[in-house]
Amino acid sequence: QQLYALRWPPWLLMQPSVDDDSLPWRRRFALQHQDALPLRVAEGVHHIVGHTSDAFDGNVTPVVAALGLQRGRVGAHVSSSAGSLHNSPAQAVWIGSYAETGAGVCEDLVGSRT
Repeated sequence: QQLYALRWPPWLLMQPSVDDDSLPWRRRFALQHQDALPLRVAEGVHHIVGHTSDAFDGNVTPVVAALGLQRGRVGAHVSSSAGSLHNSPAQAVWIGSYAETGAGVCEDLVGSRT
């Protein structure tokens, strides 16, 4: 069971959508390893769906992101589809930190893309 906890830490942006009691941990581990475990967006994480538009040529690219901000840390999984005129599908993981102002606004977002 510790192996499952190491493989699926609680700080991820996605969580299993099945109840912990409904599946034995070995079955959950096998499903997760096979990319077959049903997932849901974790509590406190925002699921954003939209598109970007290029003002130069009108290219529209669909984008989906799961974004989590908590205690100065940011994590996001972003994926984009093919654009209407250009851009290939892509996926990225962003991790980093941020500082909040007194008004609750995020400043100084620092991170890296993998």
